Amino acid sequence: MTAWAVALGRLSGWRRLAVSFVLGAAATLAMAPLHIVPALVVSFSGLVWLLAAAGRHRTAFAVGWWFGFGYFVTGLYWMGSAFLVEADKFAWMLPFAVMGLPAILGFFTGAAAVAARYLTRFGIGEITALALAWTAFEWIRGHIFTGFPWNLTGYAWAGSDAVLQSVAYIGIYGLSLLTVAAAASPATLGLRKEAPAGSSGSWLPSAFAVLCFALLWGAGSLRLSGTPNGDVEGVRLRLVQAAIPQHLKWLPELRRSHLERQLQMTSEPGIEAVSHVIW
Repeated sequence: MTAWAVALGRLSGWRRLAVSFVLGAAATLAMAPLHIVPALVVSFSGLVWLLAAAGRHRTAFAVGWWFGFGYFVTGLYWMGSAFLVEADKFAWMLPFAVMGLPAILGFFTGAAAVAARYLTRFGIGEITALALAWTAFEWIRGHIFTGFPWNLTGYAWAGSDAVLQSVAYIGIYGLSLLTVAAAASPATLGLRKEAPAGSSGSWLPSAFAVLCFALLWGAGSLRLSGTPNGDVEGVRLRLVQAAIPQHLKWLPELRRSHLERQLQMTSEPGIEAVSHVIW
């Protein structure tokens, strides 16, 4: 770990920014549909090491901005498909959406990086500082200008119903705070400001992070086990989804055929036992 921390700390110029971008992009592997949560450990530990070596706030902002740009470009790339539904009219806007929005959102992660560096001046450790600053600016991003709370770090646990139960008590931003802190905790293995040469950092933060999420998972599993199955007597649903291709969905001349398709699917055998139909 120390070797990796030293290697990242020695980076400068475009190499440092390129690595920041790659680390941010790697973090999106933790989001749907892959849910590779350990990717956050690589990303946020690397971010801690890069910020620890950033001598000036301007450098810290650049590292945070490129990290966020990589995170949002890869995490929100799918928005571009909306501009291809009627490509002849809207395809020209695709680069502005796919690249422009992440560029704007990068200002939040850049500011979080600066805030994290600033907090360390008050004796707050790098891990805690990053977790607090990152979550604070996620909250700001989720509320300012009507809010854009997409790809919050806590969403990485969407693949675990048990861990998600904690949101009932600490909210999504609380889960984001714990997630960033846990993901960044292995960085302490490479931060040796006062340790003798050749020694390794402390395993305690990483062990505590594992224990924390083990407890969250256990408590969530217990909560789910005591939850009724939710069946409502006398209710039988039929969900109707015609799977009409996007490029045909809004053509005026096909409206009637789309409606007839929905009606035909609704009235298929078994409708007698259905109490509610949802289109």
